Order: sequence, then C-alpha cells, then structure tokens
Amino acid sequence: VDVFEGYPLVAQIWGSLILGIYFVYLYAVSHYGLRTSNLTYRGIITHGMYSVTKHPTYICKNVNWWLIDIPFLATHWYLGVKHVIGILLINYIYYERAKAEERCLRKNPVYQQYIDYMEEHGIFTRLKRFLGLKKKANKSEHSNNT
Repeated sequence: VDVFEGYPLVAQIWGSLILGIYFVYLYAVSHYGLRTSNLTYRGIITHGMYSVTKHPTYICKNVNWWLIDIPFLATHWYLGVKHVIGILLINYIYYERAKAEERCLRKNPVYQQYIDYMEEHGIFTRLKRFLGLKKKANKSEHSNNT
C-alpha cells in the first residue's frame, strides 16, 4: 500500500525531510574525520553540529527511523504497532548508549566544560526555555554554585 498515493507533493516533502536529516547526520559524522570507529576514543568534538546538541548523529538516526516507518502506521494496525515497538526499543538503546558515553567522558575536564556549555546553550535547553520549562541561569548564581 502506497500511503502517499494521490499526494505526490506530500511524498516529495516527506522524502526531502528524510534526506535532509540524513545530510545533517552525514555532516555531524564528518566532524569525526578518520576517527569513525565506535570502539575507539575519538576525542571530544564540540564544534559544528556538536555545538548545537551533544548527540546529533544519534538524534538524526532516531528521527529518520520514525520518519521512514511512520507511513507503515497507516497501512495495517498490527504492522504499525510492531514498528512503533521496534523503534521505541531502538530509541531506548541509543538513549542508554548516549548516557553510557557521557558517564565515561565526564572524567575529562574538557568534556565537563562542554556539558556546562550545552546545559546553557544547547538546542534542548533553548527549547525548554521557549516552552517555559526552564529559566535562564543567572550568572551570579552560577558563579556562586561553582
């Protein structure tokens, strides 16, 4: 079943969104240079996409899996449920993986500075502020807490 049958513009926009996020993923991966192995220490990357969020590659992968599989939700309910459960499990695995990486990297003072920066300037912090879920830290409070 072609979910986008009769809606070519929606199909083009949907496909472009998937490709766009994939290119953001490739851009984030390009910051690794030749250090692309997950099994080795790649250093701490704080520029490019990593100045926006701590885990741009994980976020892009997970969002793309949702975008690729969402059309299946409209075909058969059991296929939709199967895909949602599968993607939620994958999302959870990547969440735990990100947290494990952060626990290992927190020992590095450069990474701790990066965490502090992201807690103030990261995209999710900015989104929380926009939604009124978090207030901007007062510099005098921050200096008193350190």
